[in-house]
Amino acid sequence: MNKVTILNRQSLLDIALQETGIIEAAFDIAIANGLSVTDYAPGAILMIPNNIVVNEQILKYYKSNKIQPATFMGELIISSNLYVDEDYWDEDYTNEN
Repeated sequence: MNKVTILNRQSLLDIALQETGIIEAAFDIAIANGLSVTDYAPGAILMIPNNIVVNEQILKYYKSNKIQPATFMGELIISSNLYVDEDYWDEDYTNEN
């Protein structure tokens, strides 16, 4: 098994692409490490099973260009202070302003 350290803002999906070239490998990586695909654990060391299917072409591209995707966006916070002007929903409202 190979080991990889999760970088800041990397999800298991990012790790799967980085280490195998296949997004679906995130499930095998999660199982091998006792995690959920949605877990976020920067700094954790993951084991990448040897028996995972790999897309050699994508993996070679990622490795040769030193690509380490980091797409984790964190929690989506929606403000409770949303305000829409009363005229916004008026029948005569047009987007020509």
